[in-house]
Amino acid sequence: MTKPNRKPKYLSPSALACWERDPDEYYLRYISPVRKPRDPQTDPMAVGSAFDALVKNKISVDLHGYWSTKESDYALSNLVTDQCEEHTLPDALEIACILFDQYIECGAYGNLIAEIRKSTCDVRMEFTVRETIGGVPLLGKPDLHFNSTLHSDVIVDWKVSGSVSKAGVSPQQGYMLALDCNNSRTHEKSHKKFDGTLHESGLIVNRWKMNESTDYWADQLATYAWALGHEVGDESWVARIEQIAVRPEYRAKSVVHQSTVDSAYQHQLLARYQACWAAVESNHIWTSLSKAESVARGEMLYARLVMPDDLSSLSAGGDFEVNWNGL
Repeated sequence: MTKPNRKPKYLSPSALACWERDPDEYYLRYISPVRKPRDPQTDPMAVGSAFDALVKNKISVDLHGYWSTKESDYALSNLVTDQCEEHTLPDALEIACILFDQYIECGAYGNLIAEIRKSTCDVRMEFTVRETIGGVPLLGKPDLHFNSTLHSDVIVDWKVSGSVSKAGVSPQQGYMLALDCNNSRTHEKSHKKFDGTLHESGLIVNRWKMNESTDYWADQLATYAWALGHEVGDESWVARIEQIAVRPEYRAKSVVHQSTVDSAYQHQLLARYQACWAAVESNHIWTSLSKAESVARGEMLYARLVMPDDLSSLSAGGDFEVNWNGL
């Protein structure tokens, strides 16, 4: 190998998941002397990013006014072009607008903004948090953070599921409330696995912890909570997911998941981060192999990556045009 490996400056929830799922991919993204080109944004990812932009723009307008928002980072044109790749537009934005209209019409957005307006701290969206926890430098980008009336942190993330699937998807289990515009049988109901209890924040949460229903959501929001200053294992903050589950013909069901992350699970999550960071620092990425075998595998993947015949298939792009005046 003619160049030294790169060393990441931090770990994120997505980096940890990548290392645990596919060490080869982790090496190529974060360690290889030449970074693997990023895969093009998929259609589902683009729709989720466009929806994310629409809702953050709306919150900013409602809290700060149209003109303040227009001149800020939360202007819709800024958010969409920052979060969506060119080759996905304008289709992703058009689908996201259909879903967002339903998010508002069914009342899900109104419920959220009502909670946000009660915040006892400044509302923050799309910001970066960094903190070293248990010897591991962590980075996160929460979608939304505000406080409850009793000063507890509420950490929110939006998830759009099934937006381009022909069959669509059902919401994750354990939701607190489902709303839709079709008066379905679950409209205005909670999931059978939702067992509400009054949390110290003054909010109702599910006794069923988020890590018991959707562990990768729990990993993400717990990481954000630690970086915001919470101790590992602290359950005083609230994890909230606003999920948009899409059925055929873009029929959206908006559900709220509101719970906590189990203290023991948080400590296990930190141990997973520490294992990943130890692998990075020791240059032993494939822990199932010997150190020598791990180094050799990295060199083999690097050699494949820089072969000229492989480079031609690692790019994507496209032209797009969006009329912002109509949005």
